[in-house]
This record gives sequence, C-alpha cells and structure tokens, in this order.
Amino acid sequence: MGLIWIILAVIVMIVAATAFRSLRRPKNDVVAAPPPKAPPPPGGDKRWDVAPQGVSAGRYAADVTRNAQIGALAEWLVKRASRDTGIDLAADRMAVTRIAEAAGKAWPELQAEGRARITLPYIAADRDGPKHIDLAIDSATLVEAARHWRE
Repeated sequence: MGLIWIILAVIVMIVAATAFRSLRRPKNDVVAAPPPKAPPPPGGDKRWDVAPQGVSAGRYAADVTRNAQIGALAEWLVKRASRDTGIDLAADRMAVTRIAEAAGKAWPELQAEGRARITLPYIAADRDGPKHIDLAIDSATLVEAARHWRE
C-alpha cells in the first residue's frame, strides 16, 4: 500500500513542476519561423547535378533525357490538341495529365517502330459536344516536338 502512495506522490510532483514551469515562462515568447525555402536553381526543374545514390550516372542521364523527351512530346501534343480542338487544354490539369500519360505510353512504340498512334476520347468538351484526340506520330513529329521544346 505504501508503494502506491509513493508513485502517486511522484506523479503529483511532476504535474506540479510542469505547471510551475509553464507559469514562469513569459507570455509573449517569440517563436522563430522556419527559414524561407531556397529559390529554385536557374533552369527550373530541368537541371540535375548528381544521380541518386545507387544509380549509375549513365543510366540516370539516359532516364533524364528520356523524361525530357517525353515531356517535350507531351507539351507539343497539348499545343497541337489545343489547336485542333479549339479549347485551351493547357489550363485543364486532367487533360494535360492524360496527354502526358499517353505520351509516356507511346514512347516505347515510337522507339521500336518509329511511329505510334495516340487516341484519347473525351479529352474535353464545349457547347458543340465532346472533343477527342486521334493523332499519328512518327519520327518527324518527334523532331518537330524537340525543336518546339528547345525554343
């Protein structure tokens, strides 16, 4: 029975010490804000200085180049589809995401066969009804997309 009283007394003392400590602290403490984030490097997200750990630099460079090429193709497709449909698809995040996924899926076929077909039904809609994308892409299209991306 005595052990329980000792444990209870220790708990009461801890609570009292915590309460006393919080009373002694000044009311208008200034809490430091976290430092602001560093600005992005020049060139935006298209610049990588080092490869992730465990990945060889050559493999990483190939992946970065592949992703940049797919990104350029996706940007070109968004502009082309916007022109064809008459709707600004760059403002529609869902449409841009679908086009980027389609570009990523078409990339292996473009590499293997030199041509691919991108079909995206119901990419957008206006008062005339739904709009669809049905484009055939070949290596000349890739050259045009790359030229567009460099500009």
